Amino acid sequence: MQAIPGVTEHELKTIQKPAQYLGGELNSIVKDDASVGLHFCLAFPDTYEVGMSHIGFQIIYDLLNREEHIWAERAYMPLSDMEQLLRTKQLGLFSLESKRALSSFDIVGFSLQYELCSTSIVAMLDLAGIPLLADERDESHPLVIGGGPYSFHPEPVADFFDAFLVGDGEKATLEICELTLTAKQQSWPKQRLLEGLADIQGLYVPSLFEAHYSDTGKFTGVRNLLRGYEKVTKRTQPTLEGAPFPTKPVVPNVKAVHDRLSVEVMRGCVRGCRFCQAGYIYRPQRERAPEEILQIVEDSLKNTGYEELSLLSLSTADYCSILPLLKSILDKEAIDDRLAVSFPSTRVDALKPELLKLVQPVRRAGFTIAPEAGTQRLRDVINKGVTDEELLETCESVFKLGWSNLKMYFMLGLPTETDEDIYGIVEAAKRVKKIAGRKNQVTVSVSTHVPKPHTPFQWAEQISIGETKRRQHILRQGLRKARINFRYHDAFSSFLEGVFARGDRRLSAVILRAYELGARLDGWVESISEEVWTRAFEECGIDPHHYLHERSVDEALPWDHIDCGLTKRYFAKEWQRTLAERTTPDCLTTSCSVCGICDYDAVRNVLFERKRSSERMQIANPPWETETGNVVTDEEAQKALAFKISPQRSDLPDVIQRVRLKYAKRGVARFIGHLELASIFFRATRRAEIPIAFSRGFHPKPKFQFGPPLQLGLESECEFVDLFLTRKLCPQKLANSLSSHLPDGFEIKSANNVALRTRSLQESIAANRYEARLDHTVTDTSLLDSEVQRKICSWREETV
Repeated sequence: MQAIPGVTEHELKTIQKPAQYLGGELNSIVKDDASVGLHFCLAFPDTYEVGMSHIGFQIIYDLLNREEHIWAERAYMPLSDMEQLLRTKQLGLFSLESKRALSSFDIVGFSLQYELCSTSIVAMLDLAGIPLLADERDESHPLVIGGGPYSFHPEPVADFFDAFLVGDGEKATLEICELTLTAKQQSWPKQRLLEGLADIQGLYVPSLFEAHYSDTGKFTGVRNLLRGYEKVTKRTQPTLEGAPFPTKPVVPNVKAVHDRLSVEVMRGCVRGCRFCQAGYIYRPQRERAPEEILQIVEDSLKNTGYEELSLLSLSTADYCSILPLLKSILDKEAIDDRLAVSFPSTRVDALKPELLKLVQPVRRAGFTIAPEAGTQRLRDVINKGVTDEELLETCESVFKLGWSNLKMYFMLGLPTETDEDIYGIVEAAKRVKKIAGRKNQVTVSVSTHVPKPHTPFQWAEQISIGETKRRQHILRQGLRKARINFRYHDAFSSFLEGVFARGDRRLSAVILRAYELGARLDGWVESISEEVWTRAFEECGIDPHHYLHERSVDEALPWDHIDCGLTKRYFAKEWQRTLAERTTPDCLTTSCSVCGICDYDAVRNVLFERKRSSERMQIANPPWETETGNVVTDEEAQKALAFKISPQRSDLPDVIQRVRLKYAKRGVARFIGHLELASIFFRATRRAEIPIAFSRGFHPKPKFQFGPPLQLGLESECEFVDLFLTRKLCPQKLANSLSSHLPDGFEIKSANNVALRTRSLQESIAANRYEARLDHTVTDTSLLDSEVQRKICSWREETV
């Protein structure tokens, strides 16, 4: 067992989902420490189940571990019970792979995905025994670096970091590692290393800049302390063709929030939605070649056994070759392997009927679209470019093709929004509900708009907590009458996000004080405490509302020294177009918007045209086009796209064999809960290419039958599972094949055919035999004999 040093087995059983702290997952990497020159810990300031869903984390993990002399390991923010256990036993936070203390790493790299991770960063540093403030750390401590969207405006957390990587991390991360390794081998002082990092494009070293304020406390700018280091220009990966991407991602043993295979098909977006920070900071739009995506999908499915694929980007439906790509994936993978394909929420105007029909045969539970605003006027203000007609047509197609649940995302508090726009959300939802009918569900989900840096809205006012609640109340009342489900974000969470989105370095003191008062995992509604944060702001003498006011385009901003590739002048022009309710065309549909991101040489949009991609993937006569290349009619497309799977899956193969496996569950595996067993065995059978049967109906499930649940933490030499197959296999060959694909701690001990109509395992097991061993810390067992005997007798009486 990969035990946690200093933690007993009994203590592990007392914490939630202990498997999330033990490592040993499929495709996790353990190296020979003797051959490693640099130790890099990838730290995610949120829980394991959230962090394991993040594809950027997996990309860097794979990238670093390809280098023989670098070992990248992982650490996540522990839940409160585990944090308390570590503090009580005075144990440091450790990595999953080797259980190495974070304080022993050369680099600790934090993934900064959102503003509300701030106190969890401090908590992880504190648990690791690493000095919290960068100026308190020397060359004997790890280099603490941040990367991700928050690195584009990191002043509120700048005091905790030695450096930030701004932009794409593929090449820059390796450059950081090589420089740090050189500094380690040559015993550089820390200051020399920091100045060396400043020479790497995309690296922001906060200690080499200084924040300035007026006599009245107004922020007046950030000034450089190192000559020639005035601005930090983001790092851009020019193309995704050939860019590293993991085909053996780590598969969690504990269910993740997004428990599926994620493949990045595109990075960047040129649509120009004025509220969307990611759309600006990740420009230009760079598409991965469709053939490369197909190979990644094929290899990754073999190496993971995932049953769902998510094609990731800011707007996957905008991927130029999405139709031939999706058709190729479905033809190759989805039919025989029961693979479900999903997108993140996407633009309404990109969801054409031919695309919906490709997705429809595989996944028909819920569908998500993002109109963002309830009226055409406000959609023009935010440059969304979606008409009411497009919204209704898309929703009609979604329900006509069999989806039963539609979710629509909107935002409150957008610039120039009035109550008329709020009522517009209600009216739009009512029209969609009328299309949906009684049997289908419509859900409206709203968040409060947070004006983000590096967007045209960076100068806009954010509405207050009270105003947010008032507008939410209008929606709640209107939607309830129409029997439409309503979901909304916590008003205080949005308020706090806005403060730290546009804040300056003075907020580091507030973060530190809030952490001392108990703030952790503030991205979780059940964890955030308005009382704690209010007290922290008061004790630090800072008015948080100051950061939410409208700002002048002429005033200094705390992120002016970080260059995202688009000029402040461009954003100011877009802000004026916002106030004039004028839209800006995007590069994909009309002409160049002259945003300044492209140099038309190395940095430019990289697109893959649909017809050329169809030819390259050898899709003759694509089903969504005529021979002349025109899009066919809905009726013709429906016939052409009549896939092998009918909505009811009536063509599913029959069960012809039932194999009963006896298996052992030891070591790390004994801390994997019963609910996770189905996923672990199903994915193992997919990797082993074992033909598992599925249930019937709209949502087929793999047919497994497990014995009674085993108490968490107990080892067993005699667990059972029945597998139902669609093709006959030799039981022993099946067992041998499956054994090599199960995680550590599982061992197949026997395999036998049983009759298809044999009684269930739950009914077949007549008795269980247990063996109990006294804790090794007990030395004088004679003193305990009578007590042990009494407890055994009591336990037997309870279980009879």
